[in-house]
Formats: sequence, C-alpha cells, structure tokens
Amino acid sequence: SETNTNQISVQSSIILSSLMDREVYVTMDKVYNLSFEFDNNVLDFNQLSDGQQIMAGLAISLAIVNLFSNFGIAFLDEPSILLDDESRKLLLENLNNTGFNQLFVISHDDTFENHTQNIIRL
Repeated sequence: SETNTNQISVQSSIILSSLMDREVYVTMDKVYNLSFEFDNNVLDFNQLSDGQQIMAGLAISLAIVNLFSNFGIAFLDEPSILLDDESRKLLLENLNNTGFNQLFVISHDDTFENHTQNIIRL
C-alpha cells in the first residue's frame, strides 16, 4: 500500500543517511520504483555505484525488517561486499544507529572483528 511505501521510504532515508554519513532521501513509489536524492542529485537505483547500491539495498532491507517485525533483530549476510574502504568504515561506524537491538553479521570480511561482542568462526 502507499502507506507502507511511504513508511519504508522514510525509514530507509534515516538508515541510509546514517550509513552514508550524508543526507539521503529515498523515495519508493506505489509500484516500488526507487529514487535517491543526495548531493543535489536525484538518481534511480541503477544509476548508483555498486557500493551505493549495496548500502541502499541494506538500508531498505533493514527498514522493512524494522517496520514489520517486533523482534529488533536483523541478520546481515556479507554487508560489506563491493564496498570501498571508506564505505566499509562508514558501515562499521554506523550499523549501531540502525535501530536494532541485535545485529548478526555473517561475513568473510575481518572489518567487523574488532567491533563485535561475540565472534563465531566456522
């Protein structure tokens, strides 16, 4: 519904702004087309860089889980894939600002090792 897409847009904007450390406005229309406004540009999803697409997808996924789940828990599978060093650092610094009580990060990337409470190696 339009109410859901508006809620997802608002929540995604908050999360993506935090992850990218800049003001980002996400708009999702009623047929789920996405646009992103930041740095005085409006871009469609396919116009974003690979890293920006990863961050946007992560923000939208977290927004949906946050809005439609009461658990406060999210699982992130390889969230830093295709991210450059600066984006990886921003992700690491700002993941705690996404509104979740608990985050499980599944990753081969050792970036998260010094910023976690528990590590399980398989």
